[in-house]
Amino acid sequence: MPRYRLTTELKKLASKLEEFEQERLDLEAVLLTTTEHGDLIETALFNELRQFRLRLEQLEQEHKGLEREKTDLEIALETVTETTDLFQKDLLKTRHILEQEVNKRTEELALQNQRLQAEIQERKRIEADLQLAASVFRTSREGIVIMDAERRVISVNPAFTDLTGYVEAEMLGTDLSRLQSGQHSQTFFHNLWEAVHFVGYWSGEVWHRRKTEEAFPTWFSLTVIHDDQGNIVNYIGILTDNTYQKRSEERAYYFAHYDALTNLPNRNLFQDRLEQAIKRAIRENHHLSLLVIDLDSFKDINEVFGHQVGDQLLKEIGQRLVKCLQEKDELIARLGSDEFVIVFDELPADERLVQITLDKADNVLMAIQRPLQLLDQELSVSACGGLAFYPRDGQNLVELLRRANANLYEAKRQGYNNYHYFAGPMNAQTKKRLTLQHHLRYALEREELFLLYQPQVDIHSRKIAGVEALLRWQHPEFGLISPSEFIPIVEDIGLIVPVGEWVLSSATRQAQRWLAQGLSPVRMAVNLSMRQFNDPLLLQRVHRALLEAQLAPHYLELEITESLAMQDAEKTVTTLRQLKQLGVFLALDDFGTGYSSLSYLSQFPLDVLKIDAAFIGKIQTPNGANLVSAITTLARSLRMDVIAEGVETKAQLNCLQRYACDYVQGFYFYKPMPAHELTVLLQQQC
Repeated sequence: MPRYRLTTELKKLASKLEEFEQERLDLEAVLLTTTEHGDLIETALFNELRQFRLRLEQLEQEHKGLEREKTDLEIALETVTETTDLFQKDLLKTRHILEQEVNKRTEELALQNQRLQAEIQERKRIEADLQLAASVFRTSREGIVIMDAERRVISVNPAFTDLTGYVEAEMLGTDLSRLQSGQHSQTFFHNLWEAVHFVGYWSGEVWHRRKTEEAFPTWFSLTVIHDDQGNIVNYIGILTDNTYQKRSEERAYYFAHYDALTNLPNRNLFQDRLEQAIKRAIRENHHLSLLVIDLDSFKDINEVFGHQVGDQLLKEIGQRLVKCLQEKDELIARLGSDEFVIVFDELPADERLVQITLDKADNVLMAIQRPLQLLDQELSVSACGGLAFYPRDGQNLVELLRRANANLYEAKRQGYNNYHYFAGPMNAQTKKRLTLQHHLRYALEREELFLLYQPQVDIHSRKIAGVEALLRWQHPEFGLISPSEFIPIVEDIGLIVPVGEWVLSSATRQAQRWLAQGLSPVRMAVNLSMRQFNDPLLLQRVHRALLEAQLAPHYLELEITESLAMQDAEKTVTTLRQLKQLGVFLALDDFGTGYSSLSYLSQFPLDVLKIDAAFIGKIQTPNGANLVSAITTLARSLRMDVIAEGVETKAQLNCLQRYACDYVQGFYFYKPMPAHELTVLLQQQC
């Protein structure tokens, strides 16, 4: 087997050798063909090489020519470069010169442009000013007239025509003399023009005349216009209609010097006229007298019939007083409210002075007293008067008015419908009253008024159950003033309502302070005057006092007198019921001194009846005891508590206990005391 395989392999090898031989023969044939082609190629390449050499030689010749041209060009370029450098230097120099010229010219043009713009702006401004001036001239509400150097009119505006009635065509070429009203002299106008030439302008009030011949007041301004050389070129006049302002001034003067209701002179004008009258009396050596008048019960008329009737009454009285004036030099004025004053001037400086004045005063009071019809109401009023004589009673306005007012108060003290004058010096009592009257106006703000509190004691337990607030005045000069002395003055000068409101506010605050300190609750009693009770704002004042003090209403007791309650019983019932709705307690003070109607008394929603001290003083007499017993029985039947005032003795207290009185108030237990002393007592009974 191996030999067979070797033979096979040798055969395969021989076959492959034959294939290799054939491939060699094929290659030799190809090589022969390639050699033939190579010869042809070589010949072609040789020919091309020869042509290339020829071309190369040609290019070398061209190159040499180009080199020569290059050299020539370089030489030429160097020449051109040198020339260019010189030209560039010249060009830069020329450019620099040109730039300087351009900059210079630009600056000049800019400056010219600025000047031109400024001139344009100035012309625009002038044009705007001219337009504005023309507009102002045309639309101004003041009349404007323009004149030339010869004072001839060359232009007027529409307002001038509206004011004067003259159109421009009527005024051109004329002067302003046609506007003269005749109320000023030629000297006035001469001085006017002199002032214009000397100062440059003039202004003031001038009465001009319209085309209709009507004179009217103007505020006239005149100005002169000069040119650059100082020559007069124009005058400009401005007229402002002063009619409305004059009327306003007259109206303001009227209201400042006259009473708007009666059209009589007021206090300001009266004082001025009186001072003039005194100077005239000194100069002409004559006397004068003063009558100050105050209507009786005028406040009551206002309250009962209303302010409309009151105003009509004052107007009618003023007219009557004017008719009483017999001489042109007599003066009447309204000083305020229902107070008037008359000055009788140019009276003889002898014993007839007083009698003439008294006769005139009688006529005045009689004129006032005549019945008059006002708004379907027929009324009769009277007045009191106070007289003063110059120079006997005073050398000046203040002294005369002081003496006249003092006499007026004395006349009112004596009764209605009379006058009074002092035959001698003012007495000390009158001086004191006037002083108190003056000081009372400032007593509140100076804190001279204060409250004392008098305890009201439970008759059974002997404990303090309530207090009454009592007003006192510590005067810096006269010391402690009695309430009976200063309270009537408070009422006369119209301060009782504000003073009463202060008392109410102070008392309620004190009551709340005691409650806040944890002391035994006590009811605070406050008296109401007639004017307080009739005050339309009473309910609001009481409500406000309670709110501000934060005091419960049942701790406040309001007291009114029996006489006050019965003045207008029906109104009293209404007012008391309104107060009762607030929750306060109500007491009738001084019971037994008036004339109460039992029917009305039963309608009054009262909580407390206070027996007047005058009855307590007589309680140990049979009649007094019976009267007190009857009062307590009446109070019981009306379900009212009873407080006895003015209890000063043990015997009085024992009687009151027998008659079932509830509370007592008086010196037997306590006098009126300051709040801090009462605080100690309340602390002790806790």
